[in-house]
Amino acid sequence: MPRYKCLNKGCSQYGEVILVHSTRLIFKDTEVVDEKAECPECKEKRTTIKRDGWATAFRDKSTNNIPL
Repeated sequence: MPRYKCLNKGCSQYGEVILVHSTRLIFKDTEVVDEKAECPECKEKRTTIKRDGWATAFRDKSTNNIPL
């Protein structure tokens, strides 16, 4: 379950770490987009809080198109 933090100082959720129970990563053109990264209050992209033990990058060994 991902955790997000809003970095918009004008937002009511600024600095709060929010746990989201489900998200989906999709490809839009050549970019990976996290569907839940947008703050529900200010609509700006939140930063993802990563914990040890979870994958933070993926690599396609056949084409090497996703950097480590």
